[in-house]
Amino acid sequence: LEARGHRVIADDTLALDLSDPTTPRALPAFPQMKLYPDSLELVGVAADGLPRVQTLHVNGAGDKRFRSLADQFVDGGAPLKRLYVLERRDHAEIARLSRGAAFPELMQHSFVGKLAAAFGVDLLAVNGRALTHLRQCTTLLDAVPVARLYRPWDLGALGGAAALVERDIAGL
Repeated sequence: LEARGHRVIADDTLALDLSDPTTPRALPAFPQMKLYPDSLELVGVAADGLPRVQTLHVNGAGDKRFRSLADQFVDGGAPLKRLYVLERRDHAEIARLSRGAAFPELMQHSFVGKLAAAFGVDLLAVNGRALTHLRQCTTLLDAVPVARLYRPWDLGALGGAAALVERDIAGL
């Protein structure tokens, strides 16, 4: 999407502001992306000279590079119009999810549901956070539609998936 002229708000983790429950906002992250050389090549950027991502994981980033996006980055956040759950498939397609189908996806892909578990921290067990998290998820589902974005794993096919997202958002 960035290669198609859209501004970037986050790389892989998105913070949300739910202070106005009718208009959740996506909050900007640090203005950079971490990409592999083949992804950089796809958007016309050479990996040479870009700093390497350092990782503590055994199956870490390898040759992943930091790419600064200060000029293409959203500064003050943006209204959240749709959430997409990504899934691999041989062709690009968007399927809207019912509220019942969207809720477990939201729980699974939230920080509390995914990353905290990966670090062995049970954030839901502390000070009523489970109830707060459930409220946040239902507030988000009340305001923002959720869809599954099926897309091929082939980098060359990402343009088709991006075009689908553009058309989907334009239809809101």
